[in-house]
Amino acid sequence: MSLSSQFKMDAQSVSMLSRIGLTEEECLEMNGKFNTILESFKVVAGVDVGHDDQTLESQSAMDLREDVSIPAFGQKIALENAPHQALGHFRVPAVL
Repeated sequence: MSLSSQFKMDAQSVSMLSRIGLTEEECLEMNGKFNTILESFKVVAGVDVGHDDQTLESQSAMDLREDVSIPAFGQKIALENAPHQALGHFRVPAVL
């Protein structure tokens, strides 16, 4: 399978899963957009970062507050402003 046909198949899969109903022409248009995105990632992947871990250096320079443990509030207080509750729990709509 060529790279181009793989992107076309992905666009069709995304269209089906998201129920947006892309036409064949729109899938072909998305093919070009996928290629552009992947070409951008190739540029980023080619950057030599070596073992220079600048993340640790920048974190140590930040002013961080001390972690402080505080007592949690109880169930009654937590449910006080709940719009819907049942049997001591938050009641939320089912998401299927």
